[in-house]
Amino acid sequence: MIHIPLTVSFYKNHSRIYNSYILEYVWIDGRGNLRSKYRTAKIIFVNEGGGDYIAVENWHYFYKDGHEIGVGDEVGDEVALVPVAHFLNPFFDPGRAFIVLCDTHFRRDAAKVFESSAEKLDPWFRIEQHCFVTQLCGGRTIAFRKLAYEYCLQAGLKISGINAEVAPSQWEFRIGPCPGLGAGDELWVARYILHKLAEEFGGCISFKSASDTLNTTFSTEETRNKNGLKRIYNYIDRLWKKHAHDDAGTGIRVPKSVLKAGCGHLEDRRAVSDADPHQVIAAIFSGAVRVSIH
Repeated sequence: MIHIPLTVSFYKNHSRIYNSYILEYVWIDGRGNLRSKYRTAKIIFVNEGGGDYIAVENWHYFYKDGHEIGVGDEVGDEVALVPVAHFLNPFFDPGRAFIVLCDTHFRRDAAKVFESSAEKLDPWFRIEQHCFVTQLCGGRTIAFRKLAYEYCLQAGLKISGINAEVAPSQWEFRIGPCPGLGAGDELWVARYILHKLAEEFGGCISFKSASDTLNTTFSTEETRNKNGLKRIYNYIDRLWKKHAHDDAGTGIRVPKSVLKAGCGHLEDRRAVSDADPHQVIAAIFSGAVRVSIH
């Protein structure tokens, strides 16, 4: 269970929905697809100290057919939805609803990687996500880009930019920098927001492309400090041995600005634009700092 703290201003000014909030539970199913369902929540009032809040309880869903399940799962299995993060839901009146991201297999694995060293090293990630937006035309494409940016900002995501790419209908947006697991959490929510916007505009979102990479910048307190370039090269030496390298632009690079400053971050390029971001950041962190994934 997690708690969402509230301010009194919203529900005092909206007496029609005075004690009613909307929680949209979002999770990734066994096939790697984003799914959601809604729950109406009530405020828990705190009389002394603290403030009012919503208690976000664990929920569940059932595998109803073979399209929802993963390897080893059985139709009819009950799956727990464990809330791990919350964001404002930009598809409702401001302050009335929240997106509740639930735990997944890859996120749990990543949490194990970060728990031993993350506090000391303070890892940051920024992820560049490429996608194709199809079945939109003209001004609707421009409107979609504008809303995608605005909705991510309204949700409280650290979206640092969005732009058109080389191919027609190809876009790129950037999430981060975020500490630790936050980059994975926020990228999944950003993907979800884009899918929902595409539903409203009659479009289709694809995060999978044979020509695209998932570019992730990575730094730690050691690399961001003075003379951090030496530690960056140390991380690259460790990552290089297990990294895929080909002509598609995959690999590891150090930006010119970092070379000039002598500290900063490295950039990891992987040919998996639709990859699970928690799996990617865990692989980068564990490979760079030699943390075992159990």
